[in-house]
Amino acid sequence: MVLGTITSAIFTVIALFAPEYIMKIFTKDAIIIDLGVQYLRIIAITFMLTNITQGFSTALRCTGIAKPPMFASLIGVLTNAFLNWVFIFGKLGSPAMGVAGAALATSIARVVETTIVLIYAYRPESVARGRLKELFNFNMGFIKNYFKTSYSVILNELVWALGMTTYSVIYAKIGIKEVASMQIATTINNMFMVLCIGLAVAASIMVGNKIGAGEEEVAIDYAGKLGILAPVIGVIIGGALWICAPIVTQAFKISDDTIKLTVTVLRTMAFFAPLRFFNVLMIVGIFRGGGDTTYSMLVQLGTIWCFSIPVGFIGAMYFNLSLPAVYLIICMEELIKVVFEGARLHSKKWIKSIIDDEAQIQISA
Repeated sequence: MVLGTITSAIFTVIALFAPEYIMKIFTKDAIIIDLGVQYLRIIAITFMLTNITQGFSTALRCTGIAKPPMFASLIGVLTNAFLNWVFIFGKLGSPAMGVAGAALATSIARVVETTIVLIYAYRPESVARGRLKELFNFNMGFIKNYFKTSYSVILNELVWALGMTTYSVIYAKIGIKEVASMQIATTINNMFMVLCIGLAVAASIMVGNKIGAGEEEVAIDYAGKLGILAPVIGVIIGGALWICAPIVTQAFKISDDTIKLTVTVLRTMAFFAPLRFFNVLMIVGIFRGGGDTTYSMLVQLGTIWCFSIPVGFIGAMYFNLSLPAVYLIICMEELIKVVFEGARLHSKKWIKSIIDDEAQIQISA
């Protein structure tokens, strides 16, 4: 959480005082830059809250208390959706605020979510509660062991986020309509992918706990069964997304051409959902839970930066391919991931217990 506080503070300062430089990375359109600046300056104050929420939610989940973070997240999403309707469109006596309203709604929802998480985290029986002094009380042995285990996860998330940003740049090269279509499709797809993330987080905890308890065979059994379950659920969710795509897009006030484009992208996402469910389960769930963070990082970043981004840029800039074609090419990374992750899962080399290192730290502390 200390590292998260430092990082979120840096991005808060940038978003408050230099948001136009961030926006210019994505577009040269003055109107879009102005709207983005409005959004960033309002939303920037919630970056710290996001860090707090994620820190305590993770602590609660890892100690077997998974329902409160889920409840807080659900309330946050519902609050955000309701306030978006109120502030963006000027309902219930509120002025129509547009982009600024969206940022305000998200900020309030984040405050609500953080408050709920902290209430649960600081209940008398909670193992996650702690005074500020206790939260910042750690020795060099702990720091070394933490970075030894997590540096690849941190690097993975940072470079992955940069990769997602680069995707946005690729889509912007195709056209403004395509950017809008991709944003809408991503928002809708994320709603359907919530179960995928939840499955991966649960898998990480289940596998990690069994390895920590010395029950490696049970962890292997869990991993195998979850590896079958994930793509099956992906088929169901993908099917639902495929069917709902032309329906949910009608809720957006966009042109018929943009709707058709968005539906095509959504159905491409739906087609790859089984593979994506398996890949997220392996990278975020099984491999990280097993301590195999370096391999998952190499697979994730290798496919994004050595395949998807280069072919995406080439397709958009040199062959002038349409958004559906470029996105289809980018999605082929999921096939590559399945090959490497399936082989790793079968090899059982992903099991890397760190209990001995932690025990040694406790003895020397």
